[in-house]
Amino acid sequence: MEDLDWQFDPIPDYDNHWNAWDGGEQNTPIKESNQTICLDSDEEAGPSKVDESEERSLFLDEYSTPITSTKRRFQSTTRSVSKNAKCSTQVPGNSLSLRRRSYSHCELTPIVKPENRKRKSTEGCLTPAKPVKERVLPKPTRPPKRTFVVNEFFGVYCLINRSNKPRWKNRCYIGKTTDPNRRIEQHNGGMDKGGAKKTHDRGPWDMACIIHGFPNAISTLQFEWAWQNPGKSVTIKGKCLDKKEAKETTFAHNIRIACYLMNCDRWKDLALTFQWLIPKEEIPFPPQVPFPPQMRVAYGLIECGKTAVPIGFDELESLQKCLICGKTIVELRQLGRCLSCRAQHHLICWANGALSTKKQRYLWPVEAKCQKCENANLWGDIIRDQRMFLKTDEAQKVPELQNLLLKKVLKSGM
Repeated sequence: MEDLDWQFDPIPDYDNHWNAWDGGEQNTPIKESNQTICLDSDEEAGPSKVDESEERSLFLDEYSTPITSTKRRFQSTTRSVSKNAKCSTQVPGNSLSLRRRSYSHCELTPIVKPENRKRKSTEGCLTPAKPVKERVLPKPTRPPKRTFVVNEFFGVYCLINRSNKPRWKNRCYIGKTTDPNRRIEQHNGGMDKGGAKKTHDRGPWDMACIIHGFPNAISTLQFEWAWQNPGKSVTIKGKCLDKKEAKETTFAHNIRIACYLMNCDRWKDLALTFQWLIPKEEIPFPPQVPFPPQMRVAYGLIECGKTAVPIGFDELESLQKCLICGKTIVELRQLGRCLSCRAQHHLICWANGALSTKKQRYLWPVEAKCQKCENANLWGDIIRDQRMFLKTDEAQKVPELQNLLLKKVLKSGM
């Protein structure tokens, strides 16, 4: 017996590859036992034959990768080659041909490649791949978004022209607004910014005074038209207010007309406020026209804003019993609240009690006294406060927070 080395030659043709494997006379059968491949010669082949599918699976494990070295693919344990035996074995799917001239017995064990590959670390060694845990960041907690309700404001103002041109200097303009700060910017910006036609290209203008506290827009428009047309208005017709007096300025003439309008029957019972926006422009009211006692005089600029809709129970309070009749107030529309101590009354009970003290007959009282703190509240202010918390309740989207009274008014700029 003589030991011969293995020889590897490249396979030039792959077309007859399986024909040589299946039907070749010089090919030796292969049998597998415990991952061991036994190659026998024709004379010493074992009695048992291995199925062809098993033979192919051994060599077709990774047929796409060529065999370049016997040490990497096989481990030879014993090799006994005879001179008379000849065998030519072709490995399917690879570019090498395994040949030997003669042998008696040969056992080869394949190196089985693991199914699961290992990831190569940065250090150069093989380490098992670890699952990457995704880091879940906590969601940022944002404060709840507030909803705001525009505060109710109706006013009639008077502008003074500050132009250097003698034709327009010291002229006045009467108008109405729901936001004085926005309206004066529109007048000075011209018609392109929303200003009036009579104030376009005649500025600059200053808003000297404003009368506010009207219950609705209709009453505001009626007062504006009567102030602009004193000779045509039915309320002050026959008082010769369409012409100025001797040595009377245009602005003083307009203030005198406004005082007559505030003393007429249509507006004298309202809770109006005469506010001087520019204190240096203040002039005394005419002595022949008494100023209504319930009306107030204020100074400074007006801050029109919005009221925040409550978002929690800590900003609300439940409805209580009426201080006059002792019954529980069921709905917000029935509520009249004192502006000083926040005491709750039935609106009808409060109005009837205020009207009973007056000898004159009115549809609504001018003022009402609180049963708890005994402070006088103007009826127009009470109704305005009721409209405010009714609007916030309508804008409330949480059903649990509806039909509750707002404790504190939270305001925000426009």
